[in-house]
Amino acid sequence: MPKWQPLNLFTKYSQKIIKASYSYNKIGVKKGDIVTIIMPNTPEALISIYALNRIGAVCNVVHPLSAKEELKLYINSVESKVVLAIDLCCTKISDIINETKVEKVVVASAGNSMKLPLKLGYALTNKSKNCYSKRDVRFIKWADFIKSGEEINEYVPSNEENNEMAVILHSGGTTGVPKEIMLSNKSFNSFGMQSVLTLRNVSVGDRILAILPIFHGFGLGVCVHVCFCFGACSVLIPKFKADEFGSILKKHKPTMIFGVPTLYEGLLKAKGIENVDFSFLKYAISGGDSLPKPLEDKVKVTGVEPRTPKI
Repeated sequence: MPKWQPLNLFTKYSQKIIKASYSYNKIGVKKGDIVTIIMPNTPEALISIYALNRIGAVCNVVHPLSAKEELKLYINSVESKVVLAIDLCCTKISDIINETKVEKVVVASAGNSMKLPLKLGYALTNKSKNCYSKRDVRFIKWADFIKSGEEINEYVPSNEENNEMAVILHSGGTTGVPKEIMLSNKSFNSFGMQSVLTLRNVSVGDRILAILPIFHGFGLGVCVHVCFCFGACSVLIPKFKADEFGSILKKHKPTMIFGVPTLYEGLLKAKGIENVDFSFLKYAISGGDSLPKPLEDKVKVTGVEPRTPKI
């Protein structure tokens, strides 16, 4: 996914992406390595995905609410030596790390990107859930990790072929053990180009609501990468609550919503949704499953007209 237009994320975070690539490179990550990412929708997760892609490494993206035995399976199946994890997962990782080949765990907090009052509240509320031995040198906090790469002054990113693997996702496991889904740079970029050609009314500076999680192809491919192909801004929602949908829409006024049918069911139940003026919305796209006609008709009453594009 290395070829992008000037984008909101990269104009704001380009130096952070470069520094993160230095830091991952310094702890031993190289072309072809598979780094496991156990994160919700946060800036640190996206910075890491593009930083690792810059190196030529592969991101093994995992659901952060997975049980510890599932985490062990996902990590061991690809033989990851490096993990980026939300702090709330560190107790589980600490329990299984000796049964893996993991040499370094970069610990990120959802509070990193919060304003001070919210950051303090997050830290106090989740303190008991973030337990690992501070003497275990395998664990390193995100801030210290990023700082460690600053002393590297020059780095030449890999010039990958567009069809090489970029991301590994995991199926829902409805027919047994979850299966690994390998996605290439070409698949992400092709979908981005197709979307730009299809959704002609989108322009630089538009906002896409990133409610769908990055550990799903729809969330990472559309709400993130496609968004950046437009030069749009991806509004990251780390933890979505249906009853807050109305307030989220009022606050961010997204010009595009991408969602599965259940998200539009949540839209109907959201508090205060009847008071939302949807004139800011250009597109409401439904995918991942068929959109029942009765649900589509109910959503239209709110002023939103979801459709499934033929891309």
